[in-house]
Amino acid sequence: MKYSLMLGADPELFASYTQDGKEFVYSPAALEKFEGVKRIGGTEKHPVFIETEDTRWIMDGVAFELNFKKPFTNLKEFFSSTVSATDQLQEFVGKYGYSVSKKPVINFDYKRFWTKELSKDESFMQGIIFGCDPDRDAFDVDWLAKVLDVTRHPRRYGGGHIHISGDESIQEFPIPFVKLLALTVGNYCISQSPFEKEETLRAKYYGKPGKFRIQSYSTGVGIEYRTPSNSWLNYTFEQFEGIFFYIEKALDYLKNPSIGMNMLEEFVTPTVEAITTANKELANKILGGLK
Repeated sequence: MKYSLMLGADPELFASYTQDGKEFVYSPAALEKFEGVKRIGGTEKHPVFIETEDTRWIMDGVAFELNFKKPFTNLKEFFSSTVSATDQLQEFVGKYGYSVSKKPVINFDYKRFWTKELSKDESFMQGIIFGCDPDRDAFDVDWLAKVLDVTRHPRRYGGGHIHISGDESIQEFPIPFVKLLALTVGNYCISQSPFEKEETLRAKYYGKPGKFRIQSYSTGVGIEYRTPSNSWLNYTFEQFEGIFFYIEKALDYLKNPSIGMNMLEEFVTPTVEAITTANKELANKILGGLK
């Protein structure tokens, strides 16, 4: 990498089972309640179920969320750590007969779990609600869905949020950086995703083009870009490298504002369309037009 960036992620995966030919999520809370799995730390909302020297898997709603204990500067180490942690999760849930789903959307059988008896179990309920805290949208896209009745919603959504820090320009201009990330990383992740239908479903709630949080890291203020789904956990290393090629391209634009502003003026509208509709052809066209 040509910039001295500090990188991270907190992707969400699902323990899954198949029913009537469809893939459903089996939450960490259900594993704990019905399979006898023991939490090994964390909080009531985010208990830890697997932990190594470098990583931990926590409960976030019905998902298992991967946390890294330190940021990365080396992409091979980042990729290797992600693959190793995913294998650990598969070994863990496989003991109970479940698989790991790396898809952006999975079915949720709310009738199975949302019962009068279980609704009194606060610990269990923390594990079947939507787990995300509020975030922001750099483009203020307001025509997609906002509110869900979680007790009857039949799907859950997996994020692949990417954390970026280590450069003063990001701290100074976080929102322009997020908009530029949409043009580059957002379109790239759509162009590479094997799950077009699922990406479109997720975009209605969690995959809006400019979703982000400003985060304070030990390395300074940075960005958590929340638009990408978990689909990049299916990437080869070469595809994974592409994410960070486009992070640096967004930073190039940020440091050269005349070019960056021109790119935004030309490509914001089609980018919003490409990401919210998972239009791979349009995303590739935009990527081809970036200078």
